[in-house]
Amino acid sequence: MSIADWNGFELSGIILPDLALENILASVQVNEILKLREVCQVWRDIIQRRTFWKIVCERNGIDWKSIPSRIKEHKRSWIVFYAVCNERIFQRNFIRNHSGHSQFDYWQKLQDGADRIIVESPPIGIDPVPTDAEFMGENDSAFVYSYDWGVLQQKLNLKDVGLTKEIMRTIMPFQFTATQMIGTRFDCGGCFCVVLCLLDKNGTALSFNMFDTIIPPGENWMQTTCALNVIDEFQRFDDIESLAILICGKDTQYWAGNYGIKCTRISVKLKCLSQEEVLRITPHVNYVSHPQNAHIFIGNFWRSILPNRSVGRCPYSRAPRH
Repeated sequence: MSIADWNGFELSGIILPDLALENILASVQVNEILKLREVCQVWRDIIQRRTFWKIVCERNGIDWKSIPSRIKEHKRSWIVFYAVCNERIFQRNFIRNHSGHSQFDYWQKLQDGADRIIVESPPIGIDPVPTDAEFMGENDSAFVYSYDWGVLQQKLNLKDVGLTKEIMRTIMPFQFTATQMIGTRFDCGGCFCVVLCLLDKNGTALSFNMFDTIIPPGENWMQTTCALNVIDEFQRFDDIESLAILICGKDTQYWAGNYGIKCTRISVKLKCLSQEEVLRITPHVNYVSHPQNAHIFIGNFWRSILPNRSVGRCPYSRAPRH
């Protein structure tokens, strides 16, 4: 046996073929795989193969076909495969305590107007939240707003959730998509706004998008969506540190108590965009859709978060869209 033939794995004097070794190494716990790269050059090469990660994905319940072909063909694809298997970056909801089932854990109250934001379990004056397999066991709570604007923020350190700058460069173009279930009591309407922001280390928005709406009384749960696209011309990855979601609400009738919008099942997920999808994407236009909602964006608080930058103007700096 020559040194050139040895691949670091010998059993009863027989050197196992690379294909067999690939299957054995793929059985290691995902969070230990990177250590195997340090054993020898052969193992390092195996762990950078697509065939190796296809086995790892299948053994960890991840659909190999769901990973875009352009990522599989990338010369650094293995770092994305690792994040997919270890951090579930394309499967997971990045939001913690999505419905207030742990009160305000992981959330920060940036504004807590009027009679403050509360958690109702179950929500009052509205039908039960529809069942959903993704949220089973946590269906009976919601954040509820009062008669002046309240703002909840959850900030996600991107590196901590598996999205290093190298991974983001590899998967670009991509999209963060926020969805929420919102509803109103039978006797009072609500104003609602959600903002997604990419922030630098100082907490200033490098890019953001928003969605706002006003819904009448008796709206028994509807899903709203806000998407933040990161496409090829966005090159400031060295400045990105976190992603923040801001959930804003109030009632429409200025009633004392908590008669405002109800929000539950907040989700932020990551999606790779195909070139065809990129061609269909329109630039973010950050108008406030409803003049009644424009008031929330007035003041130094919002200017410190969403400054008038070249990547996207503040919603309060433009005329409302009617």
